[in-house]
Amino acid sequence: MNSGLGKVFGWGVVFSLLGFVQSVLLARHLGVNGRGVVAIPISFINLMLPIAVMGLKQGMTYYYFDKALFLSRMSLYLTLLISSSLVMVFIIGFYFSFPEYNEDIYVIGALFLAKALIDIYSYTYYFDKSVYKIAKINVIRLIIEIILIVVVASFSELDPTKVFLIYLVSALFQLACVKLDEKKNTFIGSYKITSEFILKSLSFAVPLFFINVNLTIDIVLLGRLAEPSEVGFYQVAVSIANLTWVLPAIISPYIFSKSATKSLDEILINAKKTLLLVTILIPLVIPIWYISPYIFTILFGSDFSKSSSLFNIILPGYITMLFYKFVNGMLSSKGFTKMPLVIFALGAILNILLNIITIPSYGSKGAAYSTLASYLFCSILFFVYVGHMSYAKNKKMVT
Repeated sequence: MNSGLGKVFGWGVVFSLLGFVQSVLLARHLGVNGRGVVAIPISFINLMLPIAVMGLKQGMTYYYFDKALFLSRMSLYLTLLISSSLVMVFIIGFYFSFPEYNEDIYVIGALFLAKALIDIYSYTYYFDKSVYKIAKINVIRLIIEIILIVVVASFSELDPTKVFLIYLVSALFQLACVKLDEKKNTFIGSYKITSEFILKSLSFAVPLFFINVNLTIDIVLLGRLAEPSEVGFYQVAVSIANLTWVLPAIISPYIFSKSATKSLDEILINAKKTLLLVTILIPLVIPIWYISPYIFTILFGSDFSKSSSLFNIILPGYITMLFYKFVNGMLSSKGFTKMPLVIFALGAILNILLNIITIPSYGSKGAAYSTLASYLFCSILFFVYVGHMSYAKNKKMVT
């Protein structure tokens, strides 16, 4: 295994395991209702983050590898200012949409801003191909969060406000680490912001936003249309389902960085190999369905038994989305972002409509079926898109 990929994978596995431990601790200490209360603003932040950071990290990486251009320090600061302004706009929107979070709005806003700055400044790890450091810092952040959760829960009752403060402390630590690493490098040059650069960066940001709509809009809408307990059930189910995406989440920054230097032919060959891998994994869904009730009861307690049925509903969608999770990073590194944008915009619209229709009557189960439908829809369209690219490429070579 390539040493860089090995480091990414190693740190990523540790990060995923610690994230799982944290999820269990929060569910045990907060209960169903408290877990739902915490999940809503975190899902909102994750939903809006791609737009807030404007795809700057990906845009800078694209221009660095494709055109050997470096953004000037002043241009970087200008984009940071714009990004910070967008964060404030989104937080104001959240404030009016969820007035029950009035007491925590400043902490939630600061957490959003810290995450935006972390995302932008992490461009340095893409440039020097040391993306394993992202996972390394995330591991340290999670260790801090777990320690603080255990300590706080030992001396007082853990509540959502304290959890938000813990998240903010760990995010500020992560931001300090990323900023120190960014200062060590000298990648920033004289390239100024242009409309071409902004449009290219947004071409990365908008698809990521629509992807996040499919990933998080169900929790946000559950928070608006159902009780926090329904959010709690659903969030725990999603936390287990997300384990199927551990590998692509771990290596996606590495894939993006490495694929920027590969040809389209090599990327399409890797896409075929990925499809074969996903096809092999699909039958594994059946035994997992049978043991999931025991898993949820043992890990989260009997209060979360409903989460196992939600998990069984969404799992097939998560498995089929693995093909996208691996391949889209390869294609986007070469600038192929328009069609994924269309696919996931349609999927996002479908997901939102289905959630609005089903949640009032069926609660978290309606959100689960909406997620399954949108994931299958996006997976099929993305597979057809990549297959068409491969067919067109082969046909061109023959003629």
